[in-house]
Amino acid sequence: MSNNQSKVSTKSIFAIAIPLILQQLFYQLQVLVDRAMLGHVNSDYFSAIGNALFPFYTIWSAVIAVCGGTTILVAQCLGAKDNLQAKQYAECSFAGNSAISIIFFFVFFLGPGVIFRIMGVQSPILEYSISYVKILSFSLILLGAETTATSIVQGIGTTKIIMYGGILRNILNIFFDWVFIFGKLGMPRMEIDGAAFATTLSNVIVAPILIMYVFKSKKIPFKLSLRNVIKTNWRLYKKVIKIGIPSGAYSGLSGRQFRKHPDIKPDYPDTLSFNLIL
Repeated sequence: MSNNQSKVSTKSIFAIAIPLILQQLFYQLQVLVDRAMLGHVNSDYFSAIGNALFPFYTIWSAVIAVCGGTTILVAQCLGAKDNLQAKQYAECSFAGNSAISIIFFFVFFLGPGVIFRIMGVQSPILEYSISYVKILSFSLILLGAETTATSIVQGIGTTKIIMYGGILRNILNIFFDWVFIFGKLGMPRMEIDGAAFATTLSNVIVAPILIMYVFKSKKIPFKLSLRNVIKTNWRLYKKVIKIGIPSGAYSGLSGRQFRKHPDIKPDYPDTLSFNLIL
């Protein structure tokens, strides 16, 4: 490989990787903003969010990682110049991944109390955690479709839209946190419920943008059909699952430590809370 080719390859890798790295940083920033603002209100909320996010984002990360099967298969098919097969994998992934995330929505909306009691969470943290995750669970409804759209653009190598979505999501989250946690602009003061509502609302606004991009953008080398998504080929989706589940299981289990005393308040430094003029 010549030096020029090497430089082009390196530039292409960074062009794809940097937006994905920033996307992960934006997710972390979204959680940090919630904790920082809530810490300004009640220190119990730190522990409640920690308990809520442990099972919730374990599932969230696993769903996203399972969608990695979509990325791999779409990239392989496009590399082999088989756009039709890539299209079929993308369409069945929209249906299958959406079904998985909707199932988990019902789990977290209907049964968070059972999950947190198994974890040993006690009052008043228990009630805070249940209230927070029940609202946050509505983000799961569009998670499968959004992560499928993200996986498709990753497979194509057009990742800037992911970065732009992350920026917009965080801007909206900060604004909605301020409005709903503290009761600004005529809204009621919702505190921890406001943080969950702000995160959910920002997710619900950004997700359709990413989904519509994949269906409408001319940068996508194939035309997706909503009819084909509805009448999906479930046998084809089995291959997506076969590739995605190993990485999903690893992502869901690694780095997620079960808290031995989930009702203990974490000793966060005061500097973590925003010194906001409210």
